[in-house]
Order: sequence, then structure tokens, then C-alpha cells
Amino acid sequence: MKRGLKRLFAVLTPLWIVYCLFVYPMQRRARAEKIEKIELMNCLHETPDLKDTNWGCTDWARLKAGTDLWTLRAFYARESWLIALVVVVVPFMAYGFCRVTVWVCRGFTPV
Repeated sequence: MKRGLKRLFAVLTPLWIVYCLFVYPMQRRARAEKIEKIELMNCLHETPDLKDTNWGCTDWARLKAGTDLWTLRAFYARESWLIALVVVVVPFMAYGFCRVTVWVCRGFTPV
């Protein structure tokens, strides 16, 4: 069981890192772009006078959706300390929790 847990940890940790560094910000960016599109359509239908101004519907929709916050560069700059913490601490906490759970389930005998 000890070897299997280590192998599982060795496989899941790189997947966790890839998810935290690339997949999550891309998902959030896609969600923000969807919200931006909805807000743009709402703005164009409700306030047609904003189309011709310097600060038009596209800028308003982008600001309201927060699309620019979810580029990879902006995400890394804004959340660098949190990313480092999540990428390092969460896998070790999960591994420790699994080891303790196995130890308790076996009746506190050495693993």
C-alpha cells in the first residue's frame, strides 16, 4: 500500500500543478469571455447611444466581466504567492492525510 500511495502521489501531483498553472486560469478566462459577450449584447440592446462614445459598450463589458484579469500573465502576477502555496502545500497535505487515514484504518499499526 505504501508504494501504491507514493505512485499515486507521483502521478497526481504533476496533474495538480498543470491544472493550477494552466487549466484553471484558462477556464476562468473562458467564463469571463462568456460574461463579456452577454454584457456586450445587453449593452448594445439597452443603450445604443454608448456605441459611438469613446468609452463604449465593448470597454464597459470587458471591465464588468474582468476578462483582462484572467490572462496568464495577469493571473501569475496577481496570484503568484497563492499559486506557489497551493502547488506545494496542497499535495503534501493530501499525501499526509492519506497516510494518516491508512494508518488509522489499519488499527494504528506501522504502514
